[in-house]
Amino acid sequence: MYFELWGLETRNLLYDFDTLNEAIEAARELIDLNPGWYPKNLILGQLDENHKATWVARDDALLDLLKQRPAV
Repeated sequence: MYFELWGLETRNLLYDFDTLNEAIEAARELIDLNPGWYPKNLILGQLDENHKATWVARDDALLDLLKQRPAV
């Protein structure tokens, strides 16, 4: 399984990660650097071993996920 960050408005894959923690840290950094743009336009997704995509969180749900996991 691996994780991806997608730009909602552009529908572009921004980054992919081996772990959820790496994806969360990258999302945290993107939101901190672009507070007017993210998290509204940022989606965290995951792909399983069969390459089935599932959206994990976006917008307020993404912020809630970041609050649940302290920064490293």
